[in-house]
Amino acid sequence: MSEKANVRILPMPSPLPRWLGIQSGYPDLLRVSFRNGNVRTYTLDSPQPRPHIISNEEWDRLYLENGGYKAKHAKK
Repeated sequence: MSEKANVRILPMPSPLPRWLGIQSGYPDLLRVSFRNGNVRTYTLDSPQPRPHIISNEEWDRLYLENGGYKAKHAKK
């Protein structure tokens, strides 16, 4: 392995926190300066679920396949 592959650039001692709103006490962005002069911005990435959208036709099909509406306390 070459020595260049093992070289790591150390960050400066203190990152710069940035708040985009007042939603939480934690910063939304962190700007970190490195000893070689580069600056990187790290963000909090929250994975969001994909939206679950079905058409009216699909909704009707599911409703009818499962027996439709049945009252819990139907009169006998």
